Amino acid sequence: MVNSREKFDNILEILRYSIFIAFLILCSWLICVYFRRVPPILLIPGILAMAGIAVLSWWKILWSLGCFIACIPLVSGLYVTGVLPAPLTSFCFAGIYVSWFAKRVFLHKKAIASQALIGHLIDILSAIVLLSLVVTISQYPLDYFVWRTLSFEIIRKDDPIFCMYAAFILLQGFFLYRMLELEVPGKKILGWARPVFYIHAVTIIFFSLLQLLFNVPAKYKKHFFFSPFDDVHSWGSYAVLLFFLFLGLSFVKHKIPKLSVLFAMFFFCLILLSTSASSVIALVITGSIFVARKFGPRWLMVFPGVLLAGLLLINLYPSILEKSDNFLVQRYAKRLIVKTLIHPGSALTGRYRSADQALGIIREYPLTGGGIGTFYRISRIYHFSDTPHPGRIQNAHNYYLQFCADLGIPALLLFLGIIFYTYKAGFKALQGVTKSRDLVKGLLFGFSAYLITMLPGHPLLLSNQQFLFWFVIAVIGNAYQTFPEGKEQSA
Repeated sequence: MVNSREKFDNILEILRYSIFIAFLILCSWLICVYFRRVPPILLIPGILAMAGIAVLSWWKILWSLGCFIACIPLVSGLYVTGVLPAPLTSFCFAGIYVSWFAKRVFLHKKAIASQALIGHLIDILSAIVLLSLVVTISQYPLDYFVWRTLSFEIIRKDDPIFCMYAAFILLQGFFLYRMLELEVPGKKILGWARPVFYIHAVTIIFFSLLQLLFNVPAKYKKHFFFSPFDDVHSWGSYAVLLFFLFLGLSFVKHKIPKLSVLFAMFFFCLILLSTSASSVIALVITGSIFVARKFGPRWLMVFPGVLLAGLLLINLYPSILEKSDNFLVQRYAKRLIVKTLIHPGSALTGRYRSADQALGIIREYPLTGGGIGTFYRISRIYHFSDTPHPGRIQNAHNYYLQFCADLGIPALLLFLGIIFYTYKAGFKALQGVTKSRDLVKGLLFGFSAYLITMLPGHPLLLSNQQFLFWFVIAVIGNAYQTFPEGKEQSA
């Protein structure tokens, strides 16, 4: 019986190492892609930058991870303003991972097994993503796949080889969590979190004001976006998380932290100015719960009631908004006036069609999905209702549906399981932590708002959001280990 158990554990360990090595190969491939596409004048600086990242990660992995996470909005902002020639977050992380893996596994031969259920679920989900990638790739001739991957071309979302990028984008968030779990104990990650979030807040506010006041970068390229991220709704997803984080930090007993209040006010105003409907909806829903939790249950009805009364007034007298020439008012009019909202060409009807396509794929492939990164390319073929939408070529605008359409129902259940156990760990932390209780509470509210924005949006299709999202999960998921009833993880 013991031997059988040992054999089973050995098989699991081999599978786990296989997953980590597979991601190592993907990271190496992505680094080659960047070097192949970089202009010749930037090749030597790029090599020196990668060498610096590798050396720092080998010498001090904690410094490397901390600097990387803190600088995500900064690197993204420098890219959208044109200072950097390419988005370098994935490139930097790939270098960190390769150096870390080589030292931890090949040199020191340290274990990579998780000590928490969230980590185990992430490993299983990583295996599903890699298996989906292999199955998707196997549909193409071997010589075609080798030629396309070694040509290092820029790949669009409707390209058959986009599955490589889609898998990497998703996996990099998973492996960031696993690296943080293995290298950063609970107490240390809580010590990191507060200054990192303040750095994020200062960076995002700076780039947002730069765009609002000086139109740098211009708000319109191919679409409307909000600096420092290249999508207004994804910007809003993280902004609303930071708003509730600083709102939670603003209600500290016996003192009023002025900086947290100031940041909360800034993000509240910026969210309204962004006109991101998903962020405003998340702000209202989560804000109602926050107010009720803080001031009593009766506010759970009063706060939304006032908002509903305002919506009713606007729809009874729509000319209040329709006659305005102001850009912000016009965008809100499209989202608040019912007759405009349900118009055949509106964003709401477009999201309905995308959801119908996603449900069509899920009905056809309930267990496996259509394949990682295939939704944009194949969704026009499928539909759940009786009406096909062949002209609709978009992402699902619902991350949960797109995740399920790509990877299947079991994968979605695993993802939701990770979210469930993140909440469970957060609630446990609130029972024991003292200094960081307000931080954890604010993060739980902010995390809830972020999850709501994923219903009408898909922020996690972007690399920078993957890193930010899984960093938040790592902070919440490991926070409970800082009090006596939790087990402290070893590095």
